[in-house]
Amino acid sequence: MRRSVLFFTTVSFIIIFSLVSNAQKDKNWLDVTMQPCKKGKAYYYLSHTPMEDGQMVKMYDLADRLRMKGFTEDKRGEIYDGPFEFYYANGNVESRGQYIKNQKVGLWERYDTHGNKLAERMYAAYNPMKQAFYYVDEMPSYEGGDENFLNFLKHKLKPIVDQSRYSPGDTDIEVGFVVSEKGFIESFELVKGLDEEWNEKALKELNAMPLWEPGKKSGENVRVWMQLTLDLSL
Repeated sequence: MRRSVLFFTTVSFIIIFSLVSNAQKDKNWLDVTMQPCKKGKAYYYLSHTPMEDGQMVKMYDLADRLRMKGFTEDKRGEIYDGPFEFYYANGNVESRGQYIKNQKVGLWERYDTHGNKLAERMYAAYNPMKQAFYYVDEMPSYEGGDENFLNFLKHKLKPIVDQSRYSPGDTDIEVGFVVSEKGFIESFELVKGLDEEWNEKALKELNAMPLWEPGKKSGENVRVWMQLTLDLSL
């Protein structure tokens, strides 16, 4: 009887030890600056939960206290692109805001360890591929607002859609462009067009674009990448 109990205890210990070891191997360890590292230098670890539209990302300290959580549409959970919250060790919220491509952007709310609100912080984000910011203190503006600019685009592009007889619902497009320091539109592109032939016609139609009020970072005019969605069926 004692031998059976001893055998059962030994097997149970081996199974538990194996599960713990495998769980630790699967953890993504992070150092104090939240950069990937080996376990021996880790301050935090990450867990990812697959969801229908992306991943829920959570970060814990080595005492298994939740220190960050957020949702990202990146299926692998490697690119933070969505709302995130950070927490103190006591569980209170430290800050909350938006990530775009692993960068904090826009207005972030901040709190002290007791939950009292601190001064908000504004983050600008830079897109090296476009050599432009995609979020700054003061975003570029068009006279009359974005809606006026979208109406300008629609006036230019809708006749091409009508000629091609696209079905309603198939005419959603997404445009991207850089507003330069002087307000000129540069690097205009169809991020999401209709088809190759239509896209070519559309880009020719949009070779002359109106001026914008430039975006500003710390009071200085800067290049800013803009991206807008337009439904040409309306």
